[in-house]
Amino acid sequence: MEKFLQEKTIEEATADDELHEMFAQLVHDFTKMKREIIHHGLKEVDECKDMMTKHFLMDHLIQLQHHISTCLTYEK
Repeated sequence: MEKFLQEKTIEEATADDELHEMFAQLVHDFTKMKREIIHHGLKEVDECKDMMTKHFLMDHLIQLQHHISTCLTYEK
């Protein structure tokens, strides 16, 4: 568990963040997760020809984009 926490790519929120900072951080985190899925996950499943996992990851990309759009709407 400790090794996993050291390798994490998403920053933990702090208690003193303002609302706009939280939305900005969410957009940053969701965008980073999308990038990791595209550059690592989809590349791996294409090499393995694993269509089930590819569909699973594509669905998550769509959901992440929806979350990004929602955060950007509230951030305005």
